[in-house]
Amino acid sequence: MLDLNMLLASKSLSSGQDEWTWRWSNDKKFSVKSMYGKLLRQDKDYTQPLEAFPVQSNVGS
Repeated sequence: MLDLNMLLASKSLSSGQDEWTWRWSNDKKFSVKSMYGKLLRQDKDYTQPLEAFPVQSNVGS
């Protein structure tokens, strides 16, 4: 409980609007591509396939 109190004591609250950010992309916005990359980087022994990320588009069909 003391650890929690110490953690919270260093934070300040404001009446401003909250904002979500994604730390694993340069523009701080979530994308499936950035999540895929993050998951792949977690496994140090992973060898990336030669093919691009598999995407199937049904747009215009």
